[in-house]
Amino acid sequence: KKLLATRADVNAKDEKGLTALMHAASGGHVEILQLLLEKGADVKLTDASGWTALMLAAYQGNAANGSALIAKGVDVNAKTSKKTTALICAAGKGHKEIVEMLIAKGADVNATDADGKSALGYATEKGHTAIVELFKGIKTETPRAKRYTPLEINQLIRSKSLPQKDLVQLLGEPDYRGKYKGQELWQYQSLTEADGKIWHQNF
Repeated sequence: KKLLATRADVNAKDEKGLTALMHAASGGHVEILQLLLEKGADVKLTDASGWTALMLAAYQGNAANGSALIAKGVDVNAKTSKKTTALICAAGKGHKEIVEMLIAKGADVNATDADGKSALGYATEKGHTAIVELFKGIKTETPRAKRYTPLEINQLIRSKSLPQKDLVQLLGEPDYRGKYKGQELWQYQSLTEADGKIWHQNF
Protein backbone atom coordinates (compact mmCIF):
# COMPACT_ATOMS: atom_id res chain seq x y z
CA LYS A 1 0.00 0.00 0.00
CA LYS A 2 2.87 2.36 0.82
CA LEU A 3 4.52 1.70 -2.54
CA LEU A 4 1.29 2.26 -4.39
CA ALA A 5 0.74 5.45 -2.41
CA THR A 6 4.02 6.75 -3.86
CA ARG A 7 2.62 6.09 -7.34
CA ALA A 8 4.93 3.17 -8.03
CA ASP A 9 4.35 1.50 -11.40
CA VAL A 10 1.75 -1.16 -10.63
CA ASN A 11 2.70 -3.01 -13.82
CA ALA A 12 6.47 -3.02 -13.34
CA LYS A 13 8.16 -6.34 -14.07
CA ASP A 14 11.04 -8.14 -12.39
CA GLU A 15 13.92 -9.89 -14.17
CA LYS A 16 11.65 -12.82 -15.09
CA GLY A 17 8.97 -10.58 -16.48
CA LEU A 18 6.67 -11.08 -13.50
CA THR A 19 4.50 -8.27 -12.22
CA ALA A 20 3.29 -7.77 -8.65
CA LEU A 21 -0.12 -9.03 -9.79
CA MET A 22 1.43 -12.27 -11.04
CA HIS A 23 3.27 -12.79 -7.76
CA ALA A 24 0.06 -12.19 -5.81
CA ALA A 25 -1.90 -14.55 -8.08
CA SER A 26 0.67 -17.30 -7.69
CA GLY A 27 1.10 -16.85 -3.96
CA GLY A 28 -2.59 -16.83 -3.14
CA HIS A 29 -2.56 -13.31 -1.74
CA VAL A 30 -6.18 -12.40 -2.40
CA GLU A 31 -6.25 -9.02 -0.64
CA ILE A 32 -3.07 -7.85 -2.34
CA LEU A 33 -4.35 -9.00 -5.70
CA GLN A 34 -7.63 -7.15 -5.20
CA LEU A 35 -5.73 -4.00 -4.22
CA LEU A 36 -3.51 -4.23 -7.30
CA LEU A 37 -6.55 -4.67 -9.51
CA GLU A 38 -8.16 -1.61 -7.95
CA LYS A 39 -5.00 0.35 -8.73
CA GLY A 40 -5.13 -0.62 -12.39
CA ALA A 41 -2.92 -3.70 -12.63
CA ASP A 42 -3.10 -5.12 -16.15
CA VAL A 43 -4.47 -8.68 -16.13
CA LYS A 44 -3.38 -9.27 -19.71
CA LEU A 45 0.35 -8.87 -19.17
CA THR A 46 2.55 -11.96 -19.48
CA ASP A 47 5.94 -12.97 -18.18
CA ALA A 48 8.91 -13.90 -20.37
CA SER A 49 7.35 -17.30 -21.15
CA GLY A 50 3.87 -16.01 -21.88
CA TRP A 51 2.31 -16.88 -18.52
CA THR A 52 -0.54 -14.67 -17.33
CA ALA A 53 -1.60 -14.05 -13.75
CA LEU A 54 -4.59 -16.35 -14.33
CA MET A 55 -2.35 -19.22 -15.45
CA LEU A 56 -0.24 -18.82 -12.32
CA ALA A 57 -3.33 -18.80 -10.12
CA ALA A 58 -4.67 -21.88 -11.91
CA TYR A 59 -1.37 -23.72 -11.57
CA GLN A 60 -1.20 -23.04 -7.83
CA GLY A 61 -4.87 -23.75 -7.23
CA ASN A 62 -5.85 -20.26 -6.11
CA ALA A 63 -9.52 -20.18 -7.08
CA ALA A 64 -10.35 -16.86 -5.40
CA ASN A 65 -7.59 -15.10 -7.32
CA GLY A 66 -8.63 -16.82 -10.51
CA SER A 67 -12.20 -15.62 -10.09
CA ALA A 68 -11.07 -12.04 -9.45
CA LEU A 69 -8.88 -12.04 -12.56
CA ILE A 70 -11.64 -13.47 -14.74
CA ALA A 71 -14.00 -10.78 -13.47
CA LYS A 72 -11.52 -8.21 -14.79
CA GLY A 73 -11.66 -9.65 -18.29
CA VAL A 74 -8.53 -11.79 -18.50
CA ASP A 75 -8.45 -14.09 -21.52
CA VAL A 76 -9.21 -17.59 -20.21
CA ASN A 77 -7.83 -19.12 -23.40
CA ALA A 78 -4.52 -17.26 -23.55
CA LYS A 79 -1.52 -19.50 -24.27
CA THR A 80 2.09 -19.53 -23.14
CA SER A 81 5.00 -19.88 -25.54
CA LYS A 82 4.48 -23.65 -25.18
CA LYS A 83 0.75 -23.31 -25.86
CA THR A 84 -0.25 -24.09 -22.27
CA THR A 85 -3.58 -22.64 -21.13
CA ALA A 86 -4.94 -21.92 -17.67
CA LEU A 87 -7.26 -24.93 -17.99
CA ILE A 88 -4.38 -27.23 -18.85
CA CYS A 89 -2.47 -25.88 -15.84
CA ALA A 90 -5.35 -26.46 -13.44
CA ALA A 91 -6.28 -29.89 -14.81
CA GLY A 92 -2.71 -31.12 -14.77
CA LYS A 93 -2.28 -30.11 -11.12
CA GLY A 94 -5.63 -31.53 -10.04
CA HIS A 95 -7.36 -28.26 -9.06
CA LYS A 96 -10.99 -29.20 -9.60
CA GLU A 97 -12.55 -25.94 -8.42
CA ILE A 98 -10.57 -23.86 -10.89
CA VAL A 99 -11.19 -26.35 -13.69
CA GLU A 100 -14.95 -26.04 -13.11
CA MET A 101 -14.72 -22.26 -13.02
CA LEU A 102 -12.66 -22.02 -16.20
CA ILE A 103 -14.96 -24.33 -18.13
CA ALA A 104 -17.97 -22.31 -16.95
CA LYS A 105 -16.27 -19.16 -18.22
CA GLY A 106 -15.65 -20.55 -21.69
CA ALA A 107 -12.23 -22.18 -21.47
CA ASP A 108 -11.51 -24.28 -24.55
CA VAL A 109 -11.59 -27.91 -23.38
CA ASN A 110 -10.04 -29.06 -26.65
CA ALA A 111 -6.99 -26.80 -26.54
CA THR A 112 -3.68 -28.65 -26.65
CA ASP A 113 -0.19 -27.59 -25.69
CA ALA A 114 3.04 -27.94 -27.67
CA ASP A 115 3.14 -31.64 -26.77
CA GLY A 116 -0.32 -32.19 -28.18
CA LYS A 117 -1.91 -32.81 -24.78
CA SER A 118 -5.24 -31.39 -23.62
CA ALA A 119 -6.52 -30.65 -20.14
CA LEU A 120 -8.35 -33.98 -20.11
CA GLY A 121 -5.21 -35.71 -21.30
CA TYR A 122 -3.17 -34.35 -18.41
CA ALA A 123 -5.88 -35.08 -15.86
CA THR A 124 -6.06 -38.67 -17.08
CA GLU A 125 -2.28 -39.06 -17.14
CA LYS A 126 -1.91 -37.67 -13.60
CA GLY A 127 -4.75 -39.74 -12.21
CA HIS A 128 -7.02 -36.82 -11.28
CA THR A 129 -10.21 -38.86 -11.52
CA ALA A 130 -12.49 -36.15 -10.13
CA ILE A 131 -11.46 -33.85 -12.97
CA VAL A 132 -11.75 -36.61 -15.55
CA GLU A 133 -15.35 -37.07 -14.35
CA LEU A 134 -16.01 -33.39 -14.98
CA PHE A 135 -15.24 -33.85 -18.64
CA LYS A 136 -17.85 -36.57 -19.03
CA GLY A 137 -20.73 -35.08 -20.94
CA ILE A 138 -18.55 -32.28 -22.30
CA LYS A 139 -17.81 -32.58 -25.99
CA THR A 140 -14.09 -33.04 -26.33
CA GLU A 141 -11.98 -33.95 -29.30
CA THR A 142 -9.09 -36.37 -29.46
CA PRO A 143 -6.05 -34.46 -30.73
CA ARG A 144 -5.36 -35.39 -34.33
CA ALA A 145 -2.26 -35.11 -36.42
CA LYS A 146 -2.09 -31.94 -38.47
CA ARG A 147 -2.90 -32.35 -42.15
CA TYR A 148 0.12 -31.30 -44.22
CA THR A 149 0.19 -30.52 -47.92
CA PRO A 150 2.34 -32.72 -50.17
CA LEU A 151 4.88 -29.90 -50.43
CA GLU A 152 5.11 -29.56 -46.64
CA ILE A 153 5.58 -33.31 -46.26
CA ASN A 154 8.36 -33.22 -48.82
CA GLN A 155 10.08 -30.37 -46.98
CA LEU A 156 9.85 -32.18 -43.62
CA ILE A 157 11.28 -35.37 -45.09
CA ARG A 158 14.08 -33.60 -46.95
CA SER A 159 15.08 -31.49 -43.93
CA LYS A 160 15.71 -34.60 -41.80
CA SER A 161 15.14 -32.29 -38.86
CA LEU A 162 12.75 -34.64 -37.06
CA PRO A 163 13.26 -38.18 -35.72
CA GLN A 164 11.06 -40.84 -37.28
CA LYS A 165 8.73 -41.06 -34.30
CA ASP A 166 8.16 -37.31 -34.34
CA LEU A 167 7.52 -37.25 -38.06
CA VAL A 168 4.92 -39.98 -37.70
CA GLN A 169 3.36 -38.11 -34.76
CA LEU A 170 3.04 -34.97 -36.87
CA LEU A 171 1.85 -36.58 -40.09
CA GLY A 172 -0.11 -39.49 -38.66
CA GLU A 173 0.45 -43.20 -39.05
CA PRO A 174 0.78 -44.35 -42.66
CA ASP A 175 -1.55 -46.95 -44.12
CA TYR A 176 -0.58 -50.44 -45.29
CA ARG A 177 0.84 -48.96 -48.49
CA GLY A 178 3.15 -46.66 -46.57
CA LYS A 179 1.14 -43.56 -47.44
CA TYR A 180 -0.13 -40.90 -45.08
CA LYS A 181 -3.83 -40.36 -44.59
CA GLY A 182 -5.17 -38.00 -47.21
CA GLN A 183 -1.80 -37.76 -48.94
CA GLU A 184 -1.52 -39.81 -52.13
CA LEU A 185 1.51 -38.11 -53.66
CA TRP A 186 4.13 -38.95 -51.10
CA GLN A 187 5.24 -41.97 -49.13
CA TYR A 188 8.21 -42.63 -46.95
CA GLN A 189 10.84 -45.25 -46.47
CA SER A 190 13.01 -45.49 -43.39
CA LEU A 191 16.65 -46.46 -43.66
CA THR A 192 18.89 -47.44 -40.80
CA GLU A 193 22.11 -45.46 -40.44
CA ALA A 194 24.62 -44.97 -37.65
CA ASP A 195 22.50 -42.21 -36.16
CA GLY A 196 19.22 -44.08 -36.46
CA LYS A 197 16.62 -43.55 -39.14
CA ILE A 198 16.43 -41.03 -41.94
CA TRP A 199 13.66 -40.15 -44.33
CA HIS A 200 13.59 -39.60 -48.06
CA GLN A 201 11.11 -39.03 -50.83
CA ASN A 202 9.89 -42.16 -52.58
CA PHE A 203 8.24 -41.73 -55.98
